Amino acid sequence: MKLWLVILEAFLVFSPAAYGQHGVARNVQDGTVHDTWLGIVVSTNNATREITLESPGREGAEVFTGTLKESLSIKTKDGSKRRLQPSDIPKGDRIIVFYEQKKTKADNGKVTVYNEIFRIERGNVW
Repeated sequence: MKLWLVILEAFLVFSPAAYGQHGVARNVQDGTVHDTWLGIVVSTNNATREITLESPGREGAEVFTGTLKESLSIKTKDGSKRRLQPSDIPKGDRIIVFYEQKKTKADNGKVTVYNEIFRIERGNVW
């Protein structure tokens, strides 16, 4: 039974790289499941805290836009932490983002859906 769970977990973690840019990842500590997206950074916007990723798809490029969570931080060279700015992520970098879909409601009752990025991993993810 344990072996089956390990195989299933490995499938969930590695399937995004094998089967496309969108996937899911399970947090081993608390068991929560989060969405992931693999892509190349094509644009960033510090004013809106958005980053846009592009991934090759069967019918052309697929695009993902997400907003960095306010508490997302990086460690500086001197060891201190500071808030991550979208411009800190170089265009052309291959990254995987972990995100949650969030909703906000404006005064006029219109619901806006956005992707809040709470974790980013860099490196050769393909």
